[in-house]
Amino acid sequence: MSVFRGMWYCSKRNWSESVNKCRTLNEAGYRSVVSAGQRCRKVACGTKRAMRQSLLIVVSAPSGAGKTTLCSRLLANVGDMVRSVSCTTRKPRGMEVDGTDYYFISQSEFARRLRRNEFLENAVVHGQKYGTLRKPVEEALAGGKDVLLAIDVQGARQIRDRLTGTDLLKKSFVDIFIVPPAMNVLEERLLTRNEDNPDEIKRRMKIAKQEMKCAGEYMFCVTNDRLDRAYRELKTIILAERKRRSTVV
Repeated sequence: MSVFRGMWYCSKRNWSESVNKCRTLNEAGYRSVVSAGQRCRKVACGTKRAMRQSLLIVVSAPSGAGKTTLCSRLLANVGDMVRSVSCTTRKPRGMEVDGTDYYFISQSEFARRLRRNEFLENAVVHGQKYGTLRKPVEEALAGGKDVLLAIDVQGARQIRDRLTGTDLLKKSFVDIFIVPPAMNVLEERLLTRNEDNPDEIKRRMKIAKQEMKCAGEYMFCVTNDRLDRAYRELKTIILAERKRRSTVV
């Protein structure tokens, strides 16, 4: 099981430096996270029990890498997990529903919430504003639920910068970067979904190359070359982090 399988847009040296900073789920890493889960299951079978720390799970990826599909699978199959619904100033796409997929709000409403410090993070992505509301996230974590945030690299960096001391966010935080198998595959995916014109796709590809350079900032990286395998790897990381952060009482 190997996570990174190629080198596309940057030099081998620069790519390697980025990857080396990231805990990739290769064979050794896979055995490590599975072992963590097994150790905690043994505790659960004894007289003691484990109190689980809720997780703030941040998932980022270039546009078209499969982040939305993978996160949807997690929410459908992993219990005690809720999705953070972001605010955005862009228009709904396809079958998107206000309040379920996003809160679609006006520029003025976004600015008002920003002035009131209601966002845990916010960023401008592909010309549109996005933001994660702080209060629902903190309430869900305090209530013992894992919170899944599918956000861009700017937002992930903002959240990392907020992690201080014994703060609940710091205790809960885990971030994962989804990598496409190759840049030409990413471009094909963007073309296939037929949502953007050629100029927009070109712009998204340019941004994707910049975002790939941020992979080394994340705790884990998973390559989405095969959807089922990528999902298994993503789920394994999350279940192992749940076990690793459990407290025996």
